[in-house]
Amino acid sequence: MAGSQNSSYSVESVDAIVYRDGLVHVKMELSVNTTEPSLTIELLSSSVANVLAVDQSAMPLDYALSPPNLTVYSLGASEVILEYDTLALTKKEGLVWTLVLDTPYELRATFPENSSIIAINRPPDRIQVRSNSPVLTLSSGQWEISYVIETPIATSSITNTPSSTSGLIQAPSETLPFSWLLTVAVAVVAAAAGFMGFRHFRSGARLQGLTNQDREMLRIVSSSGGRILEAELREKLGMPKATAWRRVKKLERLGLIRVRRVGLQNEIELTS
Repeated sequence: MAGSQNSSYSVESVDAIVYRDGLVHVKMELSVNTTEPSLTIELLSSSVANVLAVDQSAMPLDYALSPPNLTVYSLGASEVILEYDTLALTKKEGLVWTLVLDTPYELRATFPENSSIIAINRPPDRIQVRSNSPVLTLSSGQWEISYVIETPIATSSITNTPSSTSGLIQAPSETLPFSWLLTVAVAVVAAAAGFMGFRHFRSGARLQGLTNQDREMLRIVSSSGGRILEAELREKLGMPKATAWRRVKKLERLGLIRVRRVGLQNEIELTS
């Protein structure tokens, strides 16, 4: 993806992940001029939360928020990864959600699983489907993209769903087909059934190589009824945000926990 540039940094990639509740998680990857002590980045929204900026070694960086801009004190870093959440980019009328963007960057917008694009104000650069989620590559500028989220029991065609956004280009029904979802679902269920047969064997191997801090994290989640908010877990462990998140992602990769979004927060849950 081509990136925007200025004297202190260049934007390598921007991803906007839209969740089912309308929350948008933004992740930006930037190459930084190491001679610059700081860089000022234009955000996609003036209302953001859960801001995290790290360097190429995943070390947290200080920042100052002055909406709609954010200044990161890079202090010689060659790369900066910036992440934040916002609820200000989406709106809902009836069953129809609309993502409203005014972006200075080219970005990839990933919509919720099983959603369908029903209207868009101009053609995107690219349309893909990944894991049942529409992914649109958008150039810089203003965008209005309306979508609906399908449910497994829905029987009506998506073309019958009214759009509340006027003056938009209607997306053809074949652009993002989801008629094959049932076949995929059957395959997933079959794979899951086969997986259960050797899950117990793998669980012992997954526990090997865990550090004492990993085990303590699992113990705290277990003692909290099997689920806990990430912020509460960090507080009990006394860990910095970036350190705790890396350990959470490690345990998630091992299949010991799952992470799901609850409003503006992450909830950690044991898988068994």
